[in-house]
Amino acid sequence: MALPRPAPAPPSTDAPAEMTPYERYVALFPDGMKGDLIDGNAVIDMSTGVLHERLFKFLLILLEGYAEAKGLGEVLGSRTTMRVDDENGYEPDVLFIRADRLGILDVKDARAPVDLAVEIVSPSSGRRDRETKFEGYERVGVPEYWLVDPVRREATFYRLDGEPYRPGGAYRAAWAGGVFESGAVEGFRFDPQVLFQDPLPSAFALLRSLLEAEEPGAE
Repeated sequence: MALPRPAPAPPSTDAPAEMTPYERYVALFPDGMKGDLIDGNAVIDMSTGVLHERLFKFLLILLEGYAEAKGLGEVLGSRTTMRVDDENGYEPDVLFIRADRLGILDVKDARAPVDLAVEIVSPSSGRRDRETKFEGYERVGVPEYWLVDPVRREATFYRLDGEPYRPGGAYRAAWAGGVFESGAVEGFRFDPQVLFQDPLPSAFALLRSLLEAEEPGAE
């Protein structure tokens, strides 16, 4: 007779007293859960819903496929924390780090700033994404921030007007309609209106068309 499997152990609460709130968060936050560290407090994201998950998958396929095909860097999704400071760490839905900056990645997290942070607004994250994390990404010098709201059917793309990767810059809206071209993911351009089509188009087909349009001889 097979023995029953033991229940998984609960998250450890043992952390050295000299750890910063961020170090404690990274060490003890349960694997598989999504959340942020805000002013020393862990904020766990509740269920995000089907619209959010569809957009997440769509954008991850597009960005990861494009970056890999072009050798631009690494795209990660939703479980990689970006350290902001000793009391703050954010988990973007999607992030991108250029190939020449992959040294900021560690086993468990990334040191700020990443090159691109993408947040897909969910019912529980709207204020955090639009205010707290917007200000945090801006403060540490993340060059580009995409904010996508599937319920309002809005996409806003921000680009830092100061020197990238350094404090002191301010975000400015970088898209007013039509085709958007990323400054962080070199050469990546698309019409953001596709994000709100129902149903969403095939991400693989769109990725293929983006790559084919850049082939020599393509019109």
